[in-house]
Amino acid sequence: MFRMLRDLCLLLVVILGLTGGSQVTSFVDAYAQRLGGAVDELDRQVTAHRTEAAAQNLTLEAYLERHRANADPAIQGSGRRLTAMVERLADLRDARAELDAAGPWTRPAVALRHSDSEILGNAYAEWRPGLTIDPRWGLVGAGLAWMLFAAVSTLLVRGFRSPRRRAPAR
Repeated sequence: MFRMLRDLCLLLVVILGLTGGSQVTSFVDAYAQRLGGAVDELDRQVTAHRTEAAAQNLTLEAYLERHRANADPAIQGSGRRLTAMVERLADLRDARAELDAAGPWTRPAVALRHSDSEILGNAYAEWRPGLTIDPRWGLVGAGLAWMLFAAVSTLLVRGFRSPRRRAPAR
């Protein structure tokens, strides 16, 4: 009876691991969509400033430097914010390119390594798990769940076994 109950628990834990592990791809896709949206919006804003700079016969870099060197503190602050925007766009583009180039097994690690905490947090807040099963990550989740189950059940079985009593030596 105990073995049948243990096997049923194992099956349930593996199914939970399979389902949970298969959500990895779904979340990484949600993050990638958010990342792409952030890149598109920043690109739109930087392009508007690049167009303004070109209208004044300046490169974007010269335009930003003119803002940063201005005597007016408000314009200086604007220059610092614009510079930060351009740098953020470059960083997010790099992250997006690396994520797009990553294979299915490395994509989650790339997303975590190059994640922007704001975008990651917003992606998580809006993400909803689904029933889409990704066989690769589902098998990883099932394997991890099986190993966890094996470790816990081994510890429990050892805890319930009474120590063997030895006959006193004569």
